[in-house]
Amino acid sequence: MNLKLTQTHDTQALWFDRRVLFPLLLILVLVLAASLYHREMHIDDAWLADYAYWLDKVGHVKSELFRGLEHYEEQIFVCHKFFLIQGAAIIHYIGFDLYVLKSISLFYSLAAILTVLAYLRFVVTGNDNVENYFLIFSVLLIANPCFFQYAFVFRPEMNVTAFGLISYYFLNRGLDRSQGIFIALSAFFAGIAVFTHLNSLMFIVAGLVILFFEKRYAFLTIFALVSTVFSSFYFYDIMSMEDWNSFLHQFKNDPAMEKEDFIWYTYILNLFKEHERFFHSPREIIFSVLLIVVLGFNFRFLMVNHKRLLSYTFLLVLTLAIVAHGKTAKYGLIYLPYLCLLIVFGLSNPNLNRARQKWLTYILAFYFLGCMAMNSTFIDWSRPSISEQSRFAMRLIPT
Repeated sequence: MNLKLTQTHDTQALWFDRRVLFPLLLILVLVLAASLYHREMHIDDAWLADYAYWLDKVGHVKSELFRGLEHYEEQIFVCHKFFLIQGAAIIHYIGFDLYVLKSISLFYSLAAILTVLAYLRFVVTGNDNVENYFLIFSVLLIANPCFFQYAFVFRPEMNVTAFGLISYYFLNRGLDRSQGIFIALSAFFAGIAVFTHLNSLMFIVAGLVILFFEKRYAFLTIFALVSTVFSSFYFYDIMSMEDWNSFLHQFKNDPAMEKEDFIWYTYILNLFKEHERFFHSPREIIFSVLLIVVLGFNFRFLMVNHKRLLSYTFLLVLTLAIVAHGKTAKYGLIYLPYLCLLIVFGLSNPNLNRARQKWLTYILAFYFLGCMAMNSTFIDWSRPSISEQSRFAMRLIPT
């Protein structure tokens, strides 16, 4: 890639011009910051905060909100464990505050973005300007309505996204520099991601497949052993056969699961339904259209210049399609940064003709404006704060 080549095309150069990108990013950051004030409580904020609260109080995850459901009032064995440990620590040392708990996702969103900056500095060489690549990536990611929402929700997706990106960063360094320590670090973060959310098995699968096809069998062994050890932390609270049986029972009867989820052919059918995650609603469609057009125009270029990223991303999408129990868009957040990176690198293709540049410019403008329209709905300073809403609800409860 050589940004000097793109300078001959005014339209394409505009995409990587920081005089354009920096104001767009500044607008996005200001809108995001404005949306945090009196941000509406998400249902999962209450759901998972209840889990974290009891983990702090009694030393294990339980729930009073779900009393009577599969013995949840006694102990919950199937949950987002490392994420809840972090939430419990926040509650213990800072206090039970919704906006503080929400800020965990905001912290990991920033960590994910900074990890991408480190990755770009590692892979972008020659005369290309890393900062410009980073700016356009940040605009694409932060503008995305799904990211915009879940960057401030007490859920583990952004936590997992950050760990996954760090794992991929070290995987790249380990392979390019033939250093096992980076492969071990990659496996460590992939394992801790599983400890955080079981969907993160996708990072272990993707890492193992990449190492296998690149014929780095010693590294594959290291990755398999280290990731297995740290992902097994997920079972840290299972201390007896009775606990194990409770874990299996809760896993099979999880309210988010259906009986069909445990039939073998369901995993095959999941592949043919994965498009639902990309076209679930306008906020997913607007990104998917941009992605499809960029990949369609630049697939050969990406295969030649970014084959590992393209392959790794495909493996993430494929694995999540198989193992995830639903097609909710929020799970797609886990691989959203990789898709944004593919778009950025596709836009850098020096062989794009003027007709394609023109189409991409229109689609990029439509994406940004459409996202801004959807994201602006999160700004409502007239909405009562959570404390005010709680006081109002308390007045309605008979004493």
